[in-house]
Amino acid sequence: MSSRRFPILKGREECPFTWIPWDVIEEHRKQAEENHGQTLERLAQRGGLDPGELFLALNNLEIRTPAGITREEHWRRSVRRGIERIIQLRTADTGAP
Repeated sequence: MSSRRFPILKGREECPFTWIPWDVIEEHRKQAEENHGQTLERLAQRGGLDPGELFLALNNLEIRTPAGITREEHWRRSVRRGIERIIQLRTADTGAP
């Protein structure tokens, strides 16, 4: 793992971290760049992503709100999908049912 860091902006959500290892966001480069229309390098130069934006990118979820639903509903659905993904990954790693 490299010692390179990707910054985390202070957002509306509380986050005790100010950065994550670059390797972590690199695995989700495509989604982060699609969500923001900028390279990871440019995003880092501008201060990084806020915790919510980072959550979406790390879970390969779009930031744009689909037509026909509110922003809040999009966020709720995105968080649910992200949590479901984490649970699936953890149960796959442990072999738990």
